[in-house]
Amino acid sequence: LDGCGLTADALANTPYMPLDEETEHAMIRAGLPATALVMNCSGKHSGMLATCVHNGWAHDASYLAVDHPLQRAITATIDELCAEPHAYIGVDGCGAPAHVMSLLGLARAFRSIARGSAGPAGAQVYAAMTGHPEMVGGRTRDVTIFMRRVPAMMAKDGADGVFAAAFPDGRAVALKIA
Repeated sequence: LDGCGLTADALANTPYMPLDEETEHAMIRAGLPATALVMNCSGKHSGMLATCVHNGWAHDASYLAVDHPLQRAITATIDELCAEPHAYIGVDGCGAPAHVMSLLGLARAFRSIARGSAGPAGAQVYAAMTGHPEMVGGRTRDVTIFMRRVPAMMAKDGADGVFAAAFPDGRAVALKIA
C-alpha cells in the first residue's frame, strides 16, 4: 500500500483477526480489534488497489464492483486461464467478487500458470508462490507445508474446502471437500 501511495484505510475487505492463532491471541491480549489490514485477504486487496493505482482506475471501495475495470480484467483472465466462461460471480467472505468455475477449469488455470503458458505475469505468480509459500497460506497452514515439502508444486487452498495444485510438467489437480 505504501508503494502505491495508499494507506490501510483504502482496503475495502472485511475486518478480521489474523488466521495465525499465536498472532490472534497476542492481538486479543493487547486489546487490538480485528482490522482489514490483518485479515488473510488483505494482500489480495492491496494488490488489487495497487493495480488500480497503476492503471489510473478508481481506487475507492468501487474496486470490488463487478463492473469496475479491475474486476472486468480479472474476470477475463479467469475465463481465459480456465478455458471456459465462469458460471457465476458471487461475493467472497472478504468482500471480493468470487468466480464460480468447474474444478476442471480451476485445474486448467493452475496448470497454465505452473507450466509457464500464462505469460510473464503467470510466471511471476508461479515464482512468487513457490518461492514464498508462507505468503500463500501463512507459516503453519497445510498449503504452505505442502509447498515447502514438495519441490516445484504451486498450491492454494480456498473458500469452502477448495484446493488446487499444479507442477511445471503439467500435472494439476483441483478438488472440493464438502
